[in-house]
Amino acid sequence: MTQAIVSTDPNVATLQESVRHNEKNIDRLDRDLKDFRSETLKQFEKVDQRFDKVDDRFEQLKVDVDDRFNQLEAKVDQRFEKVDDRFNQLEAKTDHRFNQLEAKVDQRFEKVDERFDKVNDRFNQLETKTDQRFDKINDRFNQITMLLVAIVGLIVAAIVKLVFLS
Repeated sequence: MTQAIVSTDPNVATLQESVRHNEKNIDRLDRDLKDFRSETLKQFEKVDQRFDKVDDRFEQLKVDVDDRFNQLEAKVDQRFEKVDDRFNQLEAKTDHRFNQLEAKVDQRFEKVDERFDKVNDRFNQLETKTDQRFDKINDRFNQITMLLVAIVGLIVAAIVKLVFLS
């Protein structure tokens, strides 16, 4: 504060009184400002506490959501494993059935091959018999041809004798 100056001038006294009054007002404004600042800081602390609570809630929510997603992922994985197991079982059954079918088809083709072998054997026997018969017929034709050649030779000899004798 300012030191009191004693003056006889009424203007100075009025100014001094005005300065004192203004100083009191400034002091009161300073106190009010300090109170306002203190109250504002308290309110900011409350806001910070609320933000901390909100952050905590978000963290908890994040943990909850992560847990839920992990649980869901585990359930989905289990279901896919079951589906994979079912596909593997189906594949094993299909392979087994296919192998059985293939074995049956192979057996039937073996029977068909055996039947074709029998038919081939019959044709071979028939061919052999036919060849034997044709060989006998060829032998007979050869005998007949030789007889005819001999007869023609005798006729020619007889004609030659008749021509020379006459």
